[in-house]
Amino acid sequence: MTRKPPPDPPEDLGLTPLKPNEWLPIWDKVIATTPTKVVGYAAATRFAGWEDGAEIRPGNVILSKICGCSTKSVERAFTWMRERGLVWRYHKGVRQGDADVYRLTIPEDAFSRIPFLTPAWEYPPETVFGADTQSGADTQSAPNRGADR
Repeated sequence: MTRKPPPDPPEDLGLTPLKPNEWLPIWDKVIATTPTKVVGYAAATRFAGWEDGAEIRPGNVILSKICGCSTKSVERAFTWMRERGLVWRYHKGVRQGDADVYRLTIPEDAFSRIPFLTPAWEYPPETVFGADTQSGADTQSAPNRGADR
């Protein structure tokens, strides 16, 4: 049985579909909370189709078990990624057992929508971290993060 090709994002969204091997190097440099990073890695490496970055549909319960976080954290992670154009939802689940379906993407205006590490793998100087609502971490500024270690 041949799989139907996934849809491309509408042009007005300014999103480019990516394969996991194209998306993951970008994801490596995205600044996000730990649950969001883990959910993104799991979605791309375990569930996205390698040939097109589509068909990400594991469901929140399965992802929460794989990632060691709550289903609410999974929902927040996908919302965060979707709002920044890092994934595109092309099917919204409407009932129990009908999962949302995503495709890996990058927006045309990525540098204005997504916080990135510098090319030297550092936090940008202007980065200030607010309270991490997913884990309850304290507010910290980037230069002092991990200074005690």
